Amino acid sequence: MSLLINSNTAASISANSLRTSARSYDQSIERLTTGKSVNSAADDAAAFAISTKLYSQILTNEQSVRNINDSISLLQTFEASAHSVVDMLARMKQLVIASSNETLSATDVNALRTEYSELQSEIFSIANTTSWNGINLYDGSLGTNGALQTNVGDSLISIDLGVTYKQLSNVAQQRAGTVLGRTDGSVPLQLDINNANELKAGDSIYFTIFQNGAQGYSFRLSQTDLDILNSNSTAPISAETLYVSNNGLVNGYSISLSGNPASGTLNITLTHPSISDDFSVINTVVPALSAFNPSFFRGELGVLNRLILTPPEGNKSVMDTLDKAINEMSLKMSKVGSYINRLESAADVTSEMNKNLTSSRSRITDTDYTKETVNLSRAKITSQAATSMLKKSQDMKKLVMALLR
Repeated sequence: MSLLINSNTAASISANSLRTSARSYDQSIERLTTGKSVNSAADDAAAFAISTKLYSQILTNEQSVRNINDSISLLQTFEASAHSVVDMLARMKQLVIASSNETLSATDVNALRTEYSELQSEIFSIANTTSWNGINLYDGSLGTNGALQTNVGDSLISIDLGVTYKQLSNVAQQRAGTVLGRTDGSVPLQLDINNANELKAGDSIYFTIFQNGAQGYSFRLSQTDLDILNSNSTAPISAETLYVSNNGLVNGYSISLSGNPASGTLNITLTHPSISDDFSVINTVVPALSAFNPSFFRGELGVLNRLILTPPEGNKSVMDTLDKAINEMSLKMSKVGSYINRLESAADVTSEMNKNLTSSRSRITDTDYTKETVNLSRAKITSQAATSMLKKSQDMKKLVMALLR
């Protein structure tokens, strides 16, 4: 064995071993303390990169599930209100049928009419107040005209509630320079509709004709009707009749609509076999959007506006329109149910995916406490051994001094 004084190899070996053991000891302490086997990129560069990407996917999926649950809650809010609306529509139809029974007294009919009106008002109240997170669910405020998209990871789920009820801002007035209509059908009333090109298929128009008392009429416009209205065509507009009041029916009036050479102008022709008189649909005493002036509505419940219980003759159109509203609301509720089912399935799939991603990341980054406890014990023992050997390495110097005496 060589005895050297310029180099102490044994001490260097012991010091290196002590440094390595100390680092291993610190790493084991960190892993046991944090519960993570990869606490920095230096611990395992490849594992760190993979776990970071997995963590991003996990966060994305967690937010996707929250998005889905929010959308489900929104749809359930709408569905609950729509159930109430349909129940009230069914009751309104029952009242219409009851009021058509001529064995009832005027007092009885008035009682039915009062309940009918209250139910109608409550439906409009529900439509105007049903909201989720401050957004009305009936008037198209949601998303883009009632259509929204739920972000689920890298994909989008489209939900379209559309517009269920909304009074439009369009107003109408008698065309400048024209005369009142004549009830013998010889002169139509020319009605200018502002922003008529913004009307959509399915929108309804209501107006009251002031002749021989008030005559109420309501029509639903098709796309063909709107094409005629917004052109210079004078072709007939065969709009779907929603409501005709008793005054028009009982007194023998007939009504027809047509286009006008001026785009956005509606011709209203009122015909009576023996009466020739002026008529108008404009009441200048009240605001333009009041019930006594032409008004426009959108949505399945828009057809209910100005739909008055008028037994016996007028009740036929009222019942038909109520049937339309019930059928259309039922179809919308069915669509909402389909959306909810799809979203729940998406939430289940995303949650299951997240469970697997979390499990994969756990296997990569989580501490194996059994293994790491063993590593800690080994590092502790080797550190103690290295410390002891470092002390022993100093004995070489003593041996050299002993030889030199």
